[in-house]
Amino acid sequence: MQKRKELICLSVLILILCIAAFNRAVIASAAYYDEGNNGDSWETAYVIDSSEDLQVMKGRNERGKYYKLTSDIDLSSETDWDDLNLYGYFDGQNHTIRLNTTENTVYAGLFLHVRASEDQVCLKNLNVTGYISGHCTGTVVHYLYSGIVENCSFNGTIACDNTSSSFGAGGFVAHLEGGTVRNCTVTADISGASYTGGIAGEMTSGKIENCTTNVNLLSGTYKGGIVGFYEDDDQNATLSGNTWPSAYPQVGRGQNVGHEGNSNTLPLTSQDNTPTELEIAIISPVPDLSPDVIARLAQNISVDTS
Repeated sequence: MQKRKELICLSVLILILCIAAFNRAVIASAAYYDEGNNGDSWETAYVIDSSEDLQVMKGRNERGKYYKLTSDIDLSSETDWDDLNLYGYFDGQNHTIRLNTTENTVYAGLFLHVRASEDQVCLKNLNVTGYISGHCTGTVVHYLYSGIVENCSFNGTIACDNTSSSFGAGGFVAHLEGGTVRNCTVTADISGASYTGGIAGEMTSGKIENCTTNVNLLSGTYKGGIVGFYEDDDQNATLSGNTWPSAYPQVGRGQNVGHEGNSNTLPLTSQDNTPTELEIAIISPVPDLSPDVIARLAQNISVDTS
């Protein structure tokens, strides 16, 4: 009988502890679940004010929802942070999220995938700081597919631990595959990747506009003050109005840059508008083109002196 009573008491104690833990989680995410905050508009946006709220956002993985950050958040204890997707709209309201990804995650960065309507601002007014380490590294965003990201910043250190040609490190986004990054700033030391860019490690589509980098590119086969590796298969990627350190070209390496039919010629110049030897090599004629095509190619490549 005594043993049975002890088992009952133990079971009750475990139940109480479980309820307490659940209540703490609910309280921690009370703002997120606040009545009336259904996430359907900026007026009823989900409120994010803790790391627990970000975990809830990660777990729910909803599409088309609105989020507002109402306080600074320290994620430095989450050393393997990943898998937070943004398929909606996030306003950082000029708050800061601190990262410390030291577990060398494969896809480092605050947001793993960001996707929204092309003409809509999906991420704005957010500051990210800290130390970012991974096989392939972004900071604020890892993959940007669509939507507009504006008025965001990163300040810190980025270390990619894989020098394979398929990996890149970006001061803001690892892979820019669509969408627009505009009016964003990066202040960082960046190292370790084959392709190293002040804003994007690799860019295959999309736009980078009016962004500023103050970066120290410590290593990398191809280093660019804005983009590490640029390959525009669809001929619709553009760079305009950006500022970067004069020690680097705007693009570390480019393919399909300014070829025939591309009306969006890419300005491959250092900040003082003097082409580097690497830039000259990048825009050299593609083999097996006829002389008249090569002549038109040369006319299509312009230097941005604005």
